[in-house]
Amino acid sequence: MPSQPSEDGHVEKGLIPGLPGGFSRGPGPMNKRLIPKEIVDRFCFYLGPKDASKVRLAHRNWTQSASESLYSTLVVTPSDKSAAHLESVGKSKYAKAVRKIDVNTWLSRVTLSDGMLQNAFEQVAERMTGLKDIVIRFMSTDHSQGVEFRQGLMHTLIFGIFMEDERTRLAEWDLQERTRRLSLMKNEGKTSAEADQESSTAPPVISRLKALSIENLQDVHDDLLVTSPEFKAVLQGLKTLRLGIMCAPQQENSPVNPVYGRAYFFLEALPIFWMNPSLTPCLTSLTLYFPRVTTFHRVGPIEPLIYLGDLHFPNLKTLCLGNYGLWHKDQLNWIFDHKNTLEELSFDICPILYLFYCTSEERKMENLDGRDDVEHAIATDVIYPYHAYPYHYTKVAHGVYSTRVRWADYLQKIDENLGKLKKFWFNSVPYGGPHAILDETVRLREWPLPLIWGRYRAYNREGCSGESIASKISGKDGIEYHPNFNASQDGEDQDTKDEKALRKILRKTKQIDENDAAQMDEYWENIKLERESWKENTC
Repeated sequence: MPSQPSEDGHVEKGLIPGLPGGFSRGPGPMNKRLIPKEIVDRFCFYLGPKDASKVRLAHRNWTQSASESLYSTLVVTPSDKSAAHLESVGKSKYAKAVRKIDVNTWLSRVTLSDGMLQNAFEQVAERMTGLKDIVIRFMSTDHSQGVEFRQGLMHTLIFGIFMEDERTRLAEWDLQERTRRLSLMKNEGKTSAEADQESSTAPPVISRLKALSIENLQDVHDDLLVTSPEFKAVLQGLKTLRLGIMCAPQQENSPVNPVYGRAYFFLEALPIFWMNPSLTPCLTSLTLYFPRVTTFHRVGPIEPLIYLGDLHFPNLKTLCLGNYGLWHKDQLNWIFDHKNTLEELSFDICPILYLFYCTSEERKMENLDGRDDVEHAIATDVIYPYHAYPYHYTKVAHGVYSTRVRWADYLQKIDENLGKLKKFWFNSVPYGGPHAILDETVRLREWPLPLIWGRYRAYNREGCSGESIASKISGKDGIEYHPNFNASQDGEDQDTKDEKALRKILRKTKQIDENDAAQMDEYWENIKLERESWKENTC
């Protein structure tokens, strides 16, 4: 009879070698086989006392590969116990098996003692040489996670993946770069931007990290981090970058959340630091998940809060945008600039903002009741960097603008301009929640044809949205401004036009074939019936 395992998880007898998994059907001695104590401890770390005791007494058979696979991803929470676990893994023989560290602050509100995580991450740099991916998940609505906590955690993670001698070399390189930059500005009269461009050289140490994902990044920005040589060395080696800025949605009709102010500030700095092409030469996959509204602010759609037009990543193959409102053709041009390399494109909750409105109360709140931004910009000839944007909206009332941009037009441009596209996802409703955008599986949908609800939205100044506006605008019901309210002169409604354009792309990318035709026809027919019902109930 097999022996019982000891209290520390070791099995003295009972497993027979010979077959995969350690079992044999033939006669022979019962050789000793051990459950690694590190594996038992890993399970028991997440269990209560009774369950942990049962696991330690359980009869298990583990191979070396199975043991290593359990350590490929480590979940770290902001607690002393978790930091101690990370440190113990770093000192174990399985340290080299770690490929991914998921720092999940959603799982715990316990803050770290001074130095605990820093000490633990010393093992990351020295022993976890196979680490390729780090995921950092902040909470957006928890006030206990203040700026100091977030910045401290970011510093620990970014600086901690380099060994001491590597940080020394990076510091020396950074000093040389700064000295050269100041010399160009002082002796040759170069501007700050010109000096940055001419004095920029690659760091002497490139991080082994290949993927970085951060959720709720809006108030982590600080100059000490983004100007550090360690930060630049991390970006230089990245192939995958996923950033979620203010992923948790704001409540409808609520006053402006101060957190959004931090998000807006970060959006302006995003292309300069985190998405600077000169700092990310190896980038092949980019995911950007934005706040609810990212394309305009104040009373009119003058300029985007984040302008991506100057960004070009020479090796970009995969692009995923989430919560990115569209209202101007130039917002797609920077995507088309990647036509020579782009193979996968995903729009996740990216509505066309067909109507923008600002109430009289909101105009008074910002002391803008006497004018609107668009008219003011044109009348005073104010030079905005994106001054062409307003001309794609028609003013229908004071503070209310409507656009004729439609998804059928955008999809046609995508089809015409992205000749190397192999995969395309067009999903206008959340898939697995906002933070799913940081997961690789977000692009592995079984059905490429999405739900269409919400692909056209009316937005107000605070970023709250809806299918339509209930109140009247210039004597017309708000619903009448919706793109699908009336069929065009050729008898096709907007659903039909968008459907045809989307089908064309999916056939080109071979994501659908003739075997899917019947199912797709049934799908779209149901959508049209729901749309007709929506019209009848709304009007």
